Amino acid sequence: KELRGQNYGIAYYDINKDGVQELIVEYGAGVRCGFKFYTYYGKKVKKMHSNLLEGCSGVYGVKGKKQIALYGSNGWGDHWVTTYTMSKNKLKKGHTYEERDVITNARTGKYKAYYYIDGKKCSKKAFQKGQKTKSVNISFTYY
Repeated sequence: KELRGQNYGIAYYDINKDGVQELIVEYGAGVRCGFKFYTYYGKKVKKMHSNLLEGCSGVYGVKGKKQIALYGSNGWGDHWVTTYTMSKNKLKKGHTYEERDVITNARTGKYKAYYYIDGKKCSKKAFQKGQKTKSVNISFTYY
């Protein structure tokens, strides 16, 4: 009903590994899509979060963890990933990892990368350690 007239995709993924798969609805397209998350809790379907990070590019599961990750780009050279865990029927934001590339020489295309965790500048090593995850594909069916 909420998505009438829009293209959308649906997927199921057990975020908290409790045996109940959550419903993930993707709407919009490309780098301007958004997500709605639903779970079955207290004998009812509950919306966990809607319009979560409109402007993201996609979502994936995190292998070995009770997490999902949303990712996106704010243009050339600016990429981010934000992790979420699930508590009862709510999604809880974890950490945001962001790499910002700044062109230092337009003629040669040379650039310098800056790294951030939760908006605070960090070393490349700290960034890579936090980013070190294996993704689990969440497959959508589109309508």
